[in-house]
Amino acid sequence: MNKIDNSNNKNIKPKCFLEKNIIPIIIFLLLAIIVSVITYYRILVQINIGPVSDSFVFLSNALFFTGHSRGYSDLLRPPLFSFIISLVFRLGYISANTIFVVDGVLFVFGVIGLYLFLKIKFNDLESFLGSLLYVSFPIILLYLGFGFSDLASVSFSIWAIYLLVLAVKKDSRFFYLAFPFAMMAFLTRYNSGLLIFPIFFYILINRVKVDLKNFILGIVASLILIVPVFIFFYEKFGSIIYPFINFSATSTSVSATTGSASYNPN
Repeated sequence: MNKIDNSNNKNIKPKCFLEKNIIPIIIFLLLAIIVSVITYYRILVQINIGPVSDSFVFLSNALFFTGHSRGYSDLLRPPLFSFIISLVFRLGYISANTIFVVDGVLFVFGVIGLYLFLKIKFNDLESFLGSLLYVSFPIILLYLGFGFSDLASVSFSIWAIYLLVLAVKKDSRFFYLAFPFAMMAFLTRYNSGLLIFPIFFYILINRVKVDLKNFILGIVASLILIVPVFIFFYEKFGSIIYPFINFSATSTSVSATTGSASYNPN
């Protein structure tokens, strides 16, 4: 009889969990479905248009990383986005459309991260609406599935901040993921290096709650990610910092002479 009772108790626990969390689960699944559908149709639109400007560069770099270079590449660009695309190429899916799909998948990944991040402060419905608000921004819909690294970098940044807050408020071992995600954002788009300022400011104002050991190990974990990049840059350019210096000089000159093409005054 005791054995039967224990087995019944084990069966009850999953049911209780589902009953208590059925609404959050439904909201999460609804968000994932809505964002996936929007992303899917936006990718279809972009497939009809085809790759544009920077998309060609990322695709060329991805081919270079797979050893199938077509003779053109721009290795001064941040390498991670092209490297992720090259992993798909290695699976045999060598197509210009791959870059749109990778861009879309990383975007959905970022929206999920934003939803979880908002849940730290807001309820499920408010977090759901906040995530949809982000998805519906005109600037987001314009670049979604476009084949640029912008939204991919934003997605990694969202997860970096979310995991950072978890590391401070819940478990300092989340630093092992927070700093690597911040590094991934940087290696996807160098502008994301500015993320370091809000990260360290947040750590500074919560320094009493920070576990120094896990904080340092998190930084070490992020540095491990960039070591292969430094080696690659040294082999190609003879300097581990040349691409960063070149990017800084280029972005400064561009910002000084042109406005933002993404700015929408209405």
